[in-house]
Amino acid sequence: MNQYHYYTATLLLLLVSACHAVIWKAVPPQVSQTAIANDGSDVAVVMQNYEINQAAETNPGDILAASRNFEHQIFVQNHDGSQRRAITKKRPYKDELGTFHYLKTAGYILLGSMLSDKKSTVQYEKIDLTTGQANLIRNHSDISQPLLCKGMSPQSFVVENVLPSPDGTLIAYFYSPTCFKVVVEFLEAKTLTLLDTQHVDVKGINEAIWPSNENLIVYSTTETTGNNAWKLSPKTTPSPTSFIK
Repeated sequence: MNQYHYYTATLLLLLVSACHAVIWKAVPPQVSQTAIANDGSDVAVVMQNYEINQAAETNPGDILAASRNFEHQIFVQNHDGSQRRAITKKRPYKDELGTFHYLKTAGYILLGSMLSDKKSTVQYEKIDLTTGQANLIRNHSDISQPLLCKGMSPQSFVVENVLPSPDGTLIAYFYSPTCFKVVVEFLEAKTLTLLDTQHVDVKGINEAIWPSNENLIVYSTTETTGNNAWKLSPKTTPSPTSFIK
């Protein structure tokens, strides 16, 4: 190859590389989750930040289109959006899990999120409203593994969540270790001390709700007849009940 052809080939290679270069663009911060304070006085919001491959804007089907550098930050504000103040700094994350509770009277926020690490680690945290310090409740990297149960859709997944009591003094972490089994761990919210662990059987996909300070209710979303739920509270025996949300 003579010198002319060498430089021509090099120039073409550079042009091709430039055409395929990935250009990342910062997406303006946007609200991804909101939670009203348990006394109704104001609102907590999660603001998300990330970068997007510009190819995703012009060709959503482009295989190179992707997002990266996910972060979120928690703020508290008035209902009309005024007087916004930061509770945390920007923190790495991949996705929220829908777990976001604002226990203003107890001085904390509960948040579930997925980190942007290789294992897509899931974590549940209690975040102090005054200091912004995050205390880990639970974390692991297997939430995305499907739990396929007989008679249930292949889309069924391991059910896991954390819930606060209405006054914020207790936190319940519940999960399904196997089909139709639910484990509930009751924690004292102030110190995250484990108070009690209880086990119940629930047919179908299970969920939980804490309508009063006395009882957590774990119920089936697919079985709506008979005793499809359990009432639970620390240091007491679970009692069967019926519940339809």
